[in-house]
Amino acid sequence: MNSIEKAVRRLMSGGEADKQKVVASAVSSLDASVNFDSGNNLNKHICRIDYEKLKQFGFLIPNSPEGRLAEQYRVLKRPILMNAFKENFPQLERPNSVMVTSSLEGEGKTYTSLNLALSISMERNNTVLLVDSDVIKTSISKILGLENNLGSIHCDFTVIGETSYLPPLGRAIIVGEKGHLGITVVTNGIQCHSSMPSLGKNAIEMMSEIMSHIHKMDEYMPVINPPMTLDKLKSELSAVFPDKEIFEKILGEQKVLNELLVALTNYTKNFTLIEAGVKENVIPDTCEANIDFRLLPGHTAEMIVQALTKMIEEDLGYEVRDIPIGNPEDVFVYLNVGYETEASYWEEWEKSQFIREFAKVAETVYGHKMIYFLSPGGSDACFYRNKDYCKETIQFGPGRFSLVHATNEYIDLQDFKDAIKVYTLFAYNFLK
Repeated sequence: MNSIEKAVRRLMSGGEADKQKVVASAVSSLDASVNFDSGNNLNKHICRIDYEKLKQFGFLIPNSPEGRLAEQYRVLKRPILMNAFKENFPQLERPNSVMVTSSLEGEGKTYTSLNLALSISMERNNTVLLVDSDVIKTSISKILGLENNLGSIHCDFTVIGETSYLPPLGRAIIVGEKGHLGITVVTNGIQCHSSMPSLGKNAIEMMSEIMSHIHKMDEYMPVINPPMTLDKLKSELSAVFPDKEIFEKILGEQKVLNELLVALTNYTKNFTLIEAGVKENVIPDTCEANIDFRLLPGHTAEMIVQALTKMIEEDLGYEVRDIPIGNPEDVFVYLNVGYETEASYWEEWEKSQFIREFAKVAETVYGHKMIYFLSPGGSDACFYRNKDYCKETIQFGPGRFSLVHATNEYIDLQDFKDAIKVYTLFAYNFLK
């Protein structure tokens, strides 16, 4: 809780004399954290925006020459401005509020929202309040060159509304998830005509060697203990069954359940994409593949790259280079880290009163016992736990794990409503 929040809480419980002191304390706290320029008895926080820098990154700037980008946002903002005032459309609630969102990263939310705000601000007698709601990975302030002078914020408890349904086991409260790492592997061989293959070095065959030996990199990986042991995971799962004997019987019959337990106690690796070849009668000199790694807390990209490099160099005898450049006769392998999301785990979840209260509400709404579990995939929870915004973060939401990112992914309507009930009831109890 920051100083302003503490001041407000004291204000609610104190007398009139205390209220005057608390208000003064809150104002002084705010003044100390934000740089204000005073004038005409008004406090204003004036930020100088570097428009030339914005222009270099392809954003709209005031007084810029007319162009395609300006015209596109002019077309986009017209209906928004038409709807923004109550006198035009009195039936609309908050017509001047616009949310820009999408389901995935990198789809242009920041670019669109900032350009739209800049375009609207160029209109006469219009002002814009631009809010970056992503408190974990803020980007608007960085692009504008502004600093968050209000200091760090810490949350008491966070619920990530991503799916936590594990059929046939039921609902889970997720307290940790594996990390996600993507590595691009490029094998560089020697191109030649397929009628005389001995003159070249087939890059596809090089990649095939790496694929068939990928398990060997385990020998070069450090030992990392999983956040929950296999016995602990089994103990949590068995809690939803009538007795342990029934659980052991089902565990012995369900291959998927056993594979889930293996995945949660080990790091995994899979080739997911591969591309090679230029013509049917040419020995290819390059082959590119993607390896998808799912990591335990404690694993790092550096560990993976080092283990993969040692396996390629020591077991296969190929040179691994830092850059994908060489002479036509060079034979080598290039590795590149494409994306990385850290694993995370709330270590002290068993001591939390909040999580027990949340489970009680969820069990009342859904009508069955909740299990505390880990996610084999990643979620946004890692950004909350690992950046000290809120280690006390859980994942709980509608939908099935087996359908995540599938072409037929869907969420049952009743499931969606029940999840909202859980969030609402818990929030009410939490805040009252």
